[in-house]
Amino acid sequence: MKKTILIFSLSLAMSIFSSLVFAGPNECKTNQCDAHQFALLPTGDVFQPFIADPKEPSFSMSLQRYIPHDQPSTYVVQTGLGETIGLIRWPSSHHDRTGQTSLMAGVFAQFDSGAPSRDLLNADYIFGVTQDYRFGKNSIRGRIWHQSSHLGDEPIIKDAEIRNNRINHSFSNVGLFYSREINLWRVYAGGTYDFTNKAEKSHPKRAQLGLEYQGRKADWGGSFIFGVDIKGSSSRDWKRNISIKSGLDLIDCFSLQRKLRIMLEFYHGDYPYSQYFEREYRSFGIGIYVDL
Repeated sequence: MKKTILIFSLSLAMSIFSSLVFAGPNECKTNQCDAHQFALLPTGDVFQPFIADPKEPSFSMSLQRYIPHDQPSTYVVQTGLGETIGLIRWPSSHHDRTGQTSLMAGVFAQFDSGAPSRDLLNADYIFGVTQDYRFGKNSIRGRIWHQSSHLGDEPIIKDAEIRNNRINHSFSNVGLFYSREINLWRVYAGGTYDFTNKAEKSHPKRAQLGLEYQGRKADWGGSFIFGVDIKGSSSRDWKRNISIKSGLDLIDCFSLQRKLRIMLEFYHGDYPYSQYFEREYRSFGIGIYVDL
């Protein structure tokens, strides 16, 4: 509980300091606040979400074929419930510079579609605060967040090995990320540091980089999108974990009132969820993502 209070206290202090230092004199007089006007609970993002990051909060569902390194393959339904919600956005004295403080929260759950009762395998819970800045085509994100992983009841009951080797996989970290937009492309890089980690005695450092493409909107209202995300951790000797997603961004198709994405997905590396972060596997699948 004390660590949770510490996370929110540090985040609040960072937000207050940023708003005092970088806020400009402009005020939003209507409900239609753009990126360069002061706004409470603003829509959109100053720092755009990562397309291919498996841990990016989103409302999503995907069917994936899991191929573990040393176990039989299986089909898994992966669900995500979450969002990064802006709390306050403010301009600076320069027109092309904007800051935003946001809440980030999400749940990532995996279900065994091959089991008769579609057993819950695991659920990861994350929450935190982000502090974002944009200047021109550049953007920066500072982030403090916490993750707690919980295995499903059925795997614990049915598998003695899982039951006897269960660990408390919970950690908190601080991170910094930078991205640059180049025409229709975007590159980003950053890293995190675990200042608490109950599953590992050390304090792992993680590096992350990626490349994204956002195509121009076609006449039928959609566009092609692509993303590759690469992560590595000091606790795993910087082994590469690669996530690739590609598909269609249906922005203005079929009178949709929300942004819909249909993606083909591939992953190879250490398991990104639950306590099995040292298990290697591959997965292929298709997913649906909806933005609020």
